[in-house]
Amino acid sequence: MRIGNRTYLGHGVHVHALDPVTLGDDCVLADGVFIGSSDHDRDDRHQVHGTGPITIGDRVFVGQRAVVLGGVTIGDGATVGAHAVVTRDVPAGATVVGIPAKVLGGDA
Repeated sequence: MRIGNRTYLGHGVHVHALDPVTLGDDCVLADGVFIGSSDHDRDDRHQVHGTGPITIGDRVFVGQRAVVLGGVTIGDGATVGAHAVVTRDVPAGATVVGIPAKVLGGDA
């Protein structure tokens, strides 16, 4: 796991990093954010496996209680709304909201 310079982790942020997790510089992760690059096996729930690396670019804001799942890249300057569940890549500068997270004002 790599945490960039001047990155803020709010209260109760949980990072479960079986596969690599990279947080860029000048990010803000609000209270209760969950970032997880692992999952439990479907046949044997005691087994855990990686779900792919997570890369969060520079100057990203992740809102309260948002979830970022494995295999996702969030581009520089993006905003993740509160309670969003990020299941796929977020373009640089985009704002995503919802479950699953979708680009606000777009059809991505």
